[in-house]
Amino acid sequence: MDSELNLRLLGMLVQSSYLMQTREKYRGQGRLLILLHLYGSLTQRELIELTGRRSATLSEQLDGMEKSGLILRSKNAQDKCNIDVILTEQGQALYNVVDTFFVSHIPDTAQITAMGDKAINALTLAFPVQISIIPQV
Repeated sequence: MDSELNLRLLGMLVQSSYLMQTREKYRGQGRLLILLHLYGSLTQRELIELTGRRSATLSEQLDGMEKSGLILRSKNAQDKCNIDVILTEQGQALYNVVDTFFVSHIPDTAQITAMGDKAINALTLAFPVQISIIPQV
């Protein structure tokens, strides 16, 4: 179950990132949408740690998202030095569109296995050499 969820999340991250990059207005913001949806509220520092982005890069992306009405930023109640970031209704609606579009395109485990088998068969036909796969321990 965890591997299916991880596969789904990975697919969503990759595909939504691509979607966001194709639209200059939302460039690079797909991961932020997904993380904010999953966690609800995150501080900018937590987003930096989760994404591995530089502070300046993240701030610039959050500025764009805030101007577009996708997020709200406010001072953290416990620590006034931190800024909380949450999705707005518009941000949640965009996440739902991305989720709905990409979930229908993410193959299930059986489809992935079938694609892998087809790839192995094609490689075997193209390169008729004995290939041995080392079993995982």
